[in-house]
Amino acid sequence: MVQRISGIYPPIQQRENEAFWNHLRDLNKIFDLPWCIIGDFNELANPSEKRGGQNHPCTKYRRLNNFLTQTNATFVPVNRTIYTWKK
Repeated sequence: MVQRISGIYPPIQQRENEAFWNHLRDLNKIFDLPWCIIGDFNELANPSEKRGGQNHPCTKYRRLNNFLTQTNATFVPVNRTIYTWKK
């Protein structure tokens, strides 16, 4: 079976993020094939994915969840050591 796989790393600049996610939505409409997207999404699906630091507003979690809903995608959780970063 033919399918797509994409490795992504969205822009860090918030003003560029909406265009990036819109582009992914548009790509999803073009092809009628299974699609696996892997990479660092620079987004969180829910507050439990974040520990420490400043709290994010609820709107921070909408972008990824909206994308998953609009593209009929399934989030596959990663079961491994928690990734951490600072700045």
